[in-house]
Amino acid sequence: GKKKAIQIRIPFKHHKHSLRFKDWNRKKSVRIYKKNNRYFLELIYEKEVVYKEHSKSLGIDQGYKKLISCSDETYYGTKELFNLYNKISKKVRGSKKYKKLLCFKETEINRYINQFFKEHKDISDLYIEDLCNVKYKSDVKRETLNSMQYWTYSLVRSRIENLCEENGIRLHLVEPAFTSQTCSKCGYVDNKSRDKEIYHCQHCGFIIDADYNASINILHRGVIVPLYQKHKVKKFL
Repeated sequence: GKKKAIQIRIPFKHHKHSLRFKDWNRKKSVRIYKKNNRYFLELIYEKEVVYKEHSKSLGIDQGYKKLISCSDETYYGTKELFNLYNKISKKVRGSKKYKKLLCFKETEINRYINQFFKEHKDISDLYIEDLCNVKYKSDVKRETLNSMQYWTYSLVRSRIENLCEENGIRLHLVEPAFTSQTCSKCGYVDNKSRDKEIYHCQHCGFIIDADYNASINILHRGVIVPLYQKHKVKKFL
């Protein structure tokens, strides 16, 4: 009295996305899901993660106005995404244009992240801030908060985590406190030093792009602090 399973054979051609996983093992199970009244078939691939030997480290600052700012002074997703966030915030929620822009935003974020990994194939260790518990300040303007909700930090971080694993890059999370207020040259901390997109140290006078400055601090905090703690523990023992 049990119903038999129905086998459906669906022929399809490989394309640039599936060819990326030609050396991976494809699982027998698949997932079918519905999104925006369209059905999608999701194939599942797996492979053993082989991490690169320690060579080059990089720190990145994830931001609202600049999607990714790197400690090597490269930037991804600057004015284009910032303008897109503002454009989405002005559309009527649930409207066709609103949904279309949301899909376009996700596509653009993926494009910039893919571009970052394509241009940084030589890195072995990546350091980012752990912003999961960070909340927006209440004194920020309502218009800015409305626009910032389309930043989608979780999407960016999830994508970065997946591509790091796929490319054998070690991903390290660091404490985010004061990375934007600390001078990457002298180490002085002052919230008055940052003025929007510019960081001007109130102690040594150093002037630098604020997000670039933060990315350097993230790299230093990830590389130097654990090393300092390691030696401190050894000395104590």
